[in-house]
Amino acid sequence: MSDITLIGINHKTAAVELREALSFTNEETSDALKSLISNNDIKEAMIFSTCNRMEILFIPAHENGTQAMISFLSKYKNVPVSRFQDALYIYKGSEAIRHLFRVASSLDSMILGEPRF
Repeated sequence: MSDITLIGINHKTAAVELREALSFTNEETSDALKSLISNNDIKEAMIFSTCNRMEILFIPAHENGTQAMISFLSKYKNVPVSRFQDALYIYKGSEAIRHLFRVASSLDSMILGEPRF
């Protein structure tokens, strides 16, 4: 299993309280990435977190990698999966890449063209 995958929440899917609960500070991002590097379920990962979104782009090592990432997020942020499960979106393969480019180009921002992603 090596399909690039993206999981996340944003201003369209989650209230601000949930986005704040799952957001990563710069220090947390560094620490979380170190933890993920040592995780046998994940080959590569990238975290991007702003006030309007939290997304993790990754390459799972096996078929259960997406569920492993969701579990990691829940444990790391100390937020039960049941609290964010309905707000979570998951994209795989070309859908993940397309979404990433939409975010990077500000087409998927709260305000079209907003420079933060």
